[in-house]
Amino acid sequence: MKFEKIVLKNFMRYKGENTIEFSCNPDKNVTVVLGDNTVGKTTIAQAFRFCLYGTILVEKGKKA
Repeated sequence: MKFEKIVLKNFMRYKGENTIEFSCNPDKNVTVVLGDNTVGKTTIAQAFRFCLYGTILVEKGKKA
């Protein structure tokens, strides 16, 4: 399974509609998420968890 993009609509710190596109180029198939502390990198991971499993982690190891 390859993810082409994820669309966040008012998800945690992401307000409004935000689209994050991932590389689908077979020669350059890596997408790097880079940013300072508290800018939303973990929130992107939480969005994937929510989409796939219907839950997020609010504290290390604890489900919401």
